[in-house]
Amino acid sequence: MLSDEFPEMGQADTLSPLSRGGASVTIHVNLPKAVDIDRVMQNSATAGAKITMAAADMFWGARYGRMVDPFGHSWSFGAPTKAAEVERAAAKPARATRKKAAAKPKAKPPTRAKPRAAAKPRARSSRSGRR
Repeated sequence: MLSDEFPEMGQADTLSPLSRGGASVTIHVNLPKAVDIDRVMQNSATAGAKITMAAADMFWGARYGRMVDPFGHSWSFGAPTKAAEVERAAAKPARATRKKAAAKPKAKPPTRAKPRAAAKPRARSSRSGRR
């Protein structure tokens, strides 16, 4: 959970990253489409965020960008590029076929029932163990 500083509430442990000298983590958000990255980055910059890494297509197949919001929290945003989406869609049928083949159980050879031996009659005994 992120929040503003509330020193007036006596909570010294809720300082912003600006008061602590910087953020110790980056919050990453996956977005569905690459065009969303540019929109989010532009809206954030307009709202006062500092862009620390402009959105760009990365070698791993994503559009990616980073920023620091006005409170000092570090954010990154990523989405698959169009090329990565096309590649993933093309590979989907092949993956489904492999999964189906792997999930198919191998047929077990039929087992024959073993004939049971006839039970031998037992002698009755009394509770005392005498006959």
